[in-house]
Amino acid sequence: MCTALTYQDHDNNIFGRTMDLPTLNTPWELTYLPSNYQFTRYTDQTKFQSKYAILGGMRQTNGKFLIGDGINAAGLVIAELYLPNLPQYHQQIQPNKINLAPQDVTEWVLANYDSVASVQADLANWALVASKWYDEAIIHQFHWMLVDQSGTYLIEPTDLKLEIRKLDIPVITNTPQYDDHLHRLAKYINHDSDQNLKTALKKFAGDLPIDPRTPTQRFQYAAIRQAKLQSTSTPDDLNQILQAVKMEHLPGHEDYTHYIGTIDLMSQTYVYHDVDRHQTKTVRLDQLMSLKAPYIFHPRDYKRS
Repeated sequence: MCTALTYQDHDNNIFGRTMDLPTLNTPWELTYLPSNYQFTRYTDQTKFQSKYAILGGMRQTNGKFLIGDGINAAGLVIAELYLPNLPQYHQQIQPNKINLAPQDVTEWVLANYDSVASVQADLANWALVASKWYDEAIIHQFHWMLVDQSGTYLIEPTDLKLEIRKLDIPVITNTPQYDDHLHRLAKYINHDSDQNLKTALKKFAGDLPIDPRTPTQRFQYAAIRQAKLQSTSTPDDLNQILQAVKMEHLPGHEDYTHYIGTIDLMSQTYVYHDVDRHQTKTVRLDQLMSLKAPYIFHPRDYKRS
């Protein structure tokens, strides 16, 4: 479930993702939260105010906003994606730590930090706690992509001691671990170990794997297509890659692509494609900053796509 990737050079900094996680009781919607919005950490019910305005894909449940991905006014992006069977979480609240449920992480990052470096500086103070959140029946297992002007990064919580890793191949999907994905990718393109993998991906001219319901094939497809992007690339180029790995809504399956989102970090513009409604909305964060209350973009705000 879910694919995320970026394209970055001197003139571009673009993020994109599919949201394939089931919505349970409420739908995903493009949503704006103003600075000073009050959040509540699920684990210990600590309340805190956001330092930054936030624009992202969210759903509202029990009066709380669950943020799947977003950008804040400082230009920091984060997205949560599923990582089944691999995360290691604390089983109880940790003293003298910032205790976060898995679903708390996106809001905590967007509300409090202005860069990946500032997240890195505070990461040792975090404790990820096995918690079900508000309307959840299970403890969700996530990893997170973070993006700012310095690059694309991954928090892969396979150990209780958290680390941030910069990604040379800026793509993530789901289980297995990132290094395992890279190994399988290199094997798929018959990579010569004497050559840089990224260079090899650019030169690869073979067939592309394309089974959207298989995380390894989505990773390989997106990584090969991403490596061939050029300096003239736009959010629409990432959208085309994501459209190709979109998961269709099959009978009896709740895991399918609900929306495809791209974010231009340079202009802080979010293009939100609502797959269920076949509608698209393009919004710049700076054009919303006068709003003092949350705003959920409803179907009337969209255009047909």
